[in-house]
Amino acid sequence: MTSTYLCAHCSTSNEAWQKAEELYKNGKYPLAAVGYEYLFFSTENADTSTYALIMKARCYKNTKQYIEALKNLGRVNNFNLNDSLSQCVYYETALCAYLEEDFNKATFTLEQALNSATATNDKAKLYFLKVLLSNSLFQYKTAKEYLLKYQELTNRKINIDSLYGESPNYKRPTLAGLMSVFVPGSGQLYTQHYKEAAVNLTMQLATLGLTAFTVYKGYYIIAFLSGTSLLQRFYMGGVYKSEDYAKELNKERAAKFNRKVLELMKN
Repeated sequence: MTSTYLCAHCSTSNEAWQKAEELYKNGKYPLAAVGYEYLFFSTENADTSTYALIMKARCYKNTKQYIEALKNLGRVNNFNLNDSLSQCVYYETALCAYLEEDFNKATFTLEQALNSATATNDKAKLYFLKVLLSNSLFQYKTAKEYLLKYQELTNRKINIDSLYGESPNYKRPTLAGLMSVFVPGSGQLYTQHYKEAAVNLTMQLATLGLTAFTVYKGYYIIAFLSGTSLLQRFYMGGVYKSEDYAKELNKERAAKFNRKVLELMKN
């Protein structure tokens, strides 16, 4: 929904509203958030109070405080909201959840919004957000489906097959961990951390060599204590690191691909 529609409900002739809107337009988001909070408490109109919370949430969103934005959107009383305001709350909630990387909440909220959206502009925004969300989850079939819907709705010409022919592969964190369990360093290789793979394998071999040497010399207790401690550190550390590396790589790849999609939409 456009801010023009929202402003129709908020008596912008009021000095307090004008001040908050001016602060927002000038990028003074912390001060604007205070102004919208005051306006939320000073009005008895449900639509107006909802608009104030939406705008306060946008202030937090614009300063990348997505959790705070979601908290404010959660204060909205959805009972008897008109369709336009309801869609705006849904969209802002889904967007902030997506930006916060709370993909479960973003998915759930988007489904609610999609099930009730009727306006073309609302649908277009929701479809495109669904594309970005699906890309982040490596659900390319769903992403292509909604990008096609977006294309049909907006009359944009997009070579979807060509775009997704270059989509990044998903690295499974569980597989990366299991690989490191059976072959130390292989999980790091799988996630393209070649230096870390070499270091991890070297340290584990060195630990085994040191343990074997202390056993050979008859220092059995020292061999047991030092060997167990060092192997646990490097062996289990390598397993956990491999899983983390896979998650990081997936995040980087999805973000890079979504930037490509966004650039394509600008052209």
